[in-house]
Amino acid sequence: MLAALPPNAVTCLRLVDKSSAAVIPAGTIEVKQGVPGWAVVEHLTRRRHELTPTKRRQLLGAVAAFGDVAWLERAAEAADCTFTEEAVAASAGAGKLACCQRLLALGCPLGDKSLTAAASAGQGEACEWLLANGAELSPKAPCAVARRGHAELARSLWERVTAAQPAQPWEASDFLSAMAHGCDLAKLQEMWQPLSKIVFDVAHSSRLNNLRRVCAAAAGSPTTDWRMKLSWLVAMITRRERQHAAEEGTAQASLRADVTIAACKFAACEAAARCPGAEAVDRLTWLHTSCDHLRYPVRASAVMAAAAGPGNLPAVTWLHGQDAELPDEALTVRPPPGVALADVVPALEAAGCRISSNGTALDSIARGDTEGLMWLLKRYGAGGHLSTLTEFLQTVALEGRVDMLEVLRAHAAREPGAQLWPTEPCHWAALWHEAVAGGCEAVLQWVKDNGGTQQPPDANLLYMTAARNGDHSTLRALARLRVRMPEPLDPRDARELVEQASQPRGPYRPASASPLELLMELDTGLTWEGLEEILALPWGTASLLARVRELRARWQKEQAEGGAEVEGQSGAVQG
Repeated sequence: MLAALPPNAVTCLRLVDKSSAAVIPAGTIEVKQGVPGWAVVEHLTRRRHELTPTKRRQLLGAVAAFGDVAWLERAAEAADCTFTEEAVAASAGAGKLACCQRLLALGCPLGDKSLTAAASAGQGEACEWLLANGAELSPKAPCAVARRGHAELARSLWERVTAAQPAQPWEASDFLSAMAHGCDLAKLQEMWQPLSKIVFDVAHSSRLNNLRRVCAAAAGSPTTDWRMKLSWLVAMITRRERQHAAEEGTAQASLRADVTIAACKFAACEAAARCPGAEAVDRLTWLHTSCDHLRYPVRASAVMAAAAGPGNLPAVTWLHGQDAELPDEALTVRPPPGVALADVVPALEAAGCRISSNGTALDSIARGDTEGLMWLLKRYGAGGHLSTLTEFLQTVALEGRVDMLEVLRAHAAREPGAQLWPTEPCHWAALWHEAVAGGCEAVLQWVKDNGGTQQPPDANLLYMTAARNGDHSTLRALARLRVRMPEPLDPRDARELVEQASQPRGPYRPASASPLELLMELDTGLTWEGLEEILALPWGTASLLARVRELRARWQKEQAEGGAEVEGQSGAVQG
């Protein structure tokens, strides 16, 4: 029976009880592959206060990708945020059309993300369904398909795009780059003839940038024939550039051709250096030896930077052995998954590379690398390189990481010169705003408990930010933390809330009450009377004011019906 279930479903069964966990092998849940709705609801119920709306919506997308139509709305209720197009994109990418249909019925928008996700996964039927239901067709979709190697579907979508509107030069170069990355040489050659005419028919600076991207895509391609693709592209570009220079017959034209050809080779070297691990060394070696007569500039400083930035020590060592130039600027180091900064940064510094401690620390925060952040604070903090931590504090708040906030606080306690707490009111306002924009309830509580003022500055902006994000959980958290709206709303904000509330209401909880109605329900300081006063002023309109009164009457009726229902249930229990 277990063999017939998807891997994620089997892994989730371990959550049921200890006896199930004893007979089911341990495994890792891959969210992108879809997760049963009941497991997502259970996780959200326990840990919603720790999750940002981005992560909560990723879990909603996991339910959609699993095809669990029955649990979609319950998952949205547990997430306490609105659906976005990402949910449709997840279900379309997995080919779950029933979920797509349900999400469309719930009012989820269809844009180019949904079509791009379906196309990237090679879901032709889902692509047709999305197009038939109004999804936007843009050049992004065929480019995404081509990068995944689905040449025929990519070509079909590209023909549809260009049939509606002729391709611009940058769009043609983007599609050629995608073909060079994901498809084989034969498919690339088929598209070269019609598209190269568009790419070459522009000013020199634009043509140079477009062709650089195409050659870089070939040099970094995962296909086995990347060498043939790159060699063929360089040969085609060289021939066309020389031909143009000969037709113009000037020294400047000849110089422009040389610059374009050299730039394409330079871009190829950088792309090869960005490949992971030993693959970068293999490609750089081939460029340096097999194609030495073409003079690929593997010793350039930018090539060393391209290898050092991702922490590719084998490539850095190889380039160092070829007497490559050191990078001109300090590097932000972003090692691959499973590789620690502590294993990479000292080796890069020993090789002569300068490291941007601030940039690397901010990147470690964005990646959720708590261990890396701790190591950087220990290595560079005492020297004053990371003495001002306000920017880190705000970035961590936006990412929703309480554990990193504690790391920063512990560092400030150890380092007398480290300035953790913002000293200006505008800095505290920014910290509150980042915490609300991040949408993690636990971070909001941390800010309030660790130095936040009793009444955050510009509370109206905080509530409006959460409302615009469709993040009802953060609206509730602000009210629970007794954040008040002491000043009248800006008329534009009031109009926006009323327009949101006037949209069709969905059947699931986050959409059943608009942000405006939720703000009225919570103790935030906003009242119906105050809203009517704002919209009764000269900048309001009679129709808008009438709409507010309709919303108020509906809200009061629902509140009364809800109260009566609760009383009836209470009486039944007591009886």
